[in-house]
Amino acid sequence: MAKPKLIRMGKFTYTQDELDKMFEEATRRGQEQLEREPLAVKVEYDVAPRQIVITLNNGSRYSFPADIAQGLATATDKQRAKVNILGMGTLLEWPKIDMHFTTLGLLEGRFGTRRWMDELRRSGKLPPPPSANVVKSKRKPAAKRTIPAVRKMPASKKSAVKSVRSGSSRVAAAGH
Repeated sequence: MAKPKLIRMGKFTYTQDELDKMFEEATRRGQEQLEREPLAVKVEYDVAPRQIVITLNNGSRYSFPADIAQGLATATDKQRAKVNILGMGTLLEWPKIDMHFTTLGLLEGRFGTRRWMDELRRSGKLPPPPSANVVKSKRKPAAKRTIPAVRKMPASKKSAVKSVRSGSSRVAAAGH
């Protein structure tokens, strides 16, 4: 019997049968996720209230102010109105301003990067995140805790760190 051909992918090696099984499993999981996940079937920009309105595959509608979405906040009405649905409804693209948002991310209230979201909260355009309402720990405040003194690295550990020259600057890199 002939030995199966091995296919190398990075540091992993597979047979064609193994790859076929992994592909089938990934396809099955993806189909299951698409059946459960809310998908955009229609997206429009409502000019008067300046709202992005997303119609989902379950018939519900979700809208949010365009002014709180990164990139859309500074876009013109014409740029906001030109939106494409990609990935079977999982991704929304505003090509004129090169902005992309996942449908699920928007439904979860993610309108941009962490920095963008923090700025929205600081400016009062968004409420604090739910984690801000968590009951505080009974641990001592940081000022009352004792902090151990900084210790020197043992000589045995120093040998694991080597100095690497990058251009004219020196960079410490762990020797693995």
